[in-house]
Amino acid sequence: MAESTDEVKGQFLFCPVCRLNHDQGRKHIYTRKHKTSLGKILLKFGKKVDEARKFLKKPSVEDGELEPGSRFWCHFCGENVDKHVTDRQVSIKYGGVFEHFASEGHRKNVHNYWWENGADKNLKDKFLVDRDTFNSYKDGVDKKLQDFEAEMEQKRQKAVSQIKQKEVTQAFISQQPPQIQVTPEIVYKTVQNEQGVLQNPTGWHEGQRVWGGGIVKYR
Repeated sequence: MAESTDEVKGQFLFCPVCRLNHDQGRKHIYTRKHKTSLGKILLKFGKKVDEARKFLKKPSVEDGELEPGSRFWCHFCGENVDKHVTDRQVSIKYGGVFEHFASEGHRKNVHNYWWENGADKNLKDKFLVDRDTFNSYKDGVDKKLQDFEAEMEQKRQKAVSQIKQKEVTQAFISQQPPQIQVTPEIVYKTVQNEQGVLQNPTGWHEGQRVWGGGIVKYR
């Protein structure tokens, strides 16, 4: 049971929102400093929650492990929770966040946080996921997982078909007779130098021995 204002009046209490000790009792939550600090926390945390809630109505299932080891800090519970749900083969984006927001422990801590800090009651629902919404979300996840598994199976079958086709092609090639590589014959031209000597690199011209070296000068 919470202490009354008279019981805590004059005693120093620590405010985790303002991060300071005070002796104002419950009056502290109505001070400008506390309201400003609380507004900054809810605004900053709210932006992260808004990003996650986009996937509450449209679940996202991704191949492999998404952001391994990633955690999500909950201001109201004071703990890190898994950001995504994964079995390393497939990941449900922000699945861990939604599970946490739908838990009874989180709901209780949110209600306590709001009462202890005097937060705007109109903002509370943003940080909660009711049971009906969470059940609808899980149904959407199941449908996404079925679609994902069907897509993966289709890709697997395509890969198997490509491998089989490659094996057939390689078997056909291996059964063909080897091709004989014929080197084209090089024909060297016979030339005549200034002295009338016939020259050919092979040293022969029409069956006769000729000069086989380079062009030389005769005295």
